[in-house]
Amino acid sequence: MDLSDKDSNRQHFAMKTDLNLLLECLKYQMDSPASQKQALVTICSICQQNENGQSLVKTTGCIDILLDLLRTSFPFSDENGTNENITQGYQLWSSVSSALCACVNNPQNEENQRICTAAFPFLKEWLQKCVRKEITQPICSFVGLTVANNPYSQGFFAAVCGLDTLAQVFVKLVDESSRNPLSGELAVVVTKTLCACIADNVPLAAGLSKYHIVPKLLTLLSCSWLDSGGRLCIILTIGHCTEACGGFHCGSLTSAVYGVQIKLTTVNSGSENS
Repeated sequence: MDLSDKDSNRQHFAMKTDLNLLLECLKYQMDSPASQKQALVTICSICQQNENGQSLVKTTGCIDILLDLLRTSFPFSDENGTNENITQGYQLWSSVSSALCACVNNPQNEENQRICTAAFPFLKEWLQKCVRKEITQPICSFVGLTVANNPYSQGFFAAVCGLDTLAQVFVKLVDESSRNPLSGELAVVVTKTLCACIADNVPLAAGLSKYHIVPKLLTLLSCSWLDSGGRLCIILTIGHCTEACGGFHCGSLTSAVYGVQIKLTTVNSGSENS
């Protein structure tokens, strides 16, 4: 065994030891949210851009504990909780969500993505009951990374009616956006997740037609406050939605997209020159 192999084994063993210690903290320091949060931040850093770290969270059982903690630490399930408890609970819950995001992606880990589909049923329920930025945004991030480039995860999310729920939330947010700009911003967040859920999956994209998603996307695309990233995501989602449609219909929608883009460009140019 050469020096590089010894170093690799030593790093692997050290990482495994660290994870086991962090798991002990998560399991036995329930009365110390601050300690748990710090443990979660460290788990997240171990997994980020580290395939070995992602593999270890699976073999050590860490990912299963994180999924259970995600479910049990949901901060808005106790209506009698104090504001302080809810705030602490939310910080813990969002940290769990961030750690799980690192477990499934950056780089993509298909095995961990499949394991994390176990969370989809209760995430779907939360999406239905709590349409608020601090809840919807972390859920959308986690779902989006779990289904990204993974047909199995995409299909499972759709099978538990998660995709339908996401589409319904999107429609509701777009309808509210004319009265509440925050709803429009959250609709963009949901769009990014919808895009990941149907990318390269024509049957799932076609199933969204009953919600008239494309006209809603065009409405969102016409918002002047959109940044380039949000606009690109909306256009990509429109492309996924229309991929399986007939030639004439698809061409009409493409023309509509161009029309909105030209209108926005004209408005922006006029603002700059005034």
